[in-house]
Amino acid sequence: SIQTVILDADVTNNNATLNTIADVTNLYVPVVTDNFYWFRFCVLYMAQATSTGSRWSVTTPAFNQFAVTSRYTLTATTNTLNNIIAGDVPSGVSATSLGNGTSTGNLMILEGFILPSADGNVQLRFASEIANSGITAKKGSKVDYQQLY
Repeated sequence: SIQTVILDADVTNNNATLNTIADVTNLYVPVVTDNFYWFRFCVLYMAQATSTGSRWSVTTPAFNQFAVTSRYTLTATTNTLNNIIAGDVPSGVSATSLGNGTSTGNLMILEGFILPSADGNVQLRFASEIANSGITAKKGSKVDYQQLY
């Protein structure tokens, strides 16, 4: 059956060093060696300014198979699209975000499969492209996941 983890509080990354990737605390999928999993992170996020871009990825335990795609808001009509083949990829960030403050949100969806060769977590991670300009994953964001075999 599909399991769901819901983010119970906002998590902000406004590191003093630009593009410093950090965990979205408490938003992860626990995985066990040699079990095959599907997961889908769905995150509402806010940018401190429309000129502040973001970067979204995951870190994982060792794996035999791993395939992930992500997309997140760039402008009102465009998205940043990525194919992710390893933890903390992509290394770069987008250039902008849609809206700022608390009323206009951005959407990030990251979905994939993993066959881990070690126990651990598929941990959601994010960064801001501008030092001291926050990206905030909002309370109520979630991950759905299922062990397929």
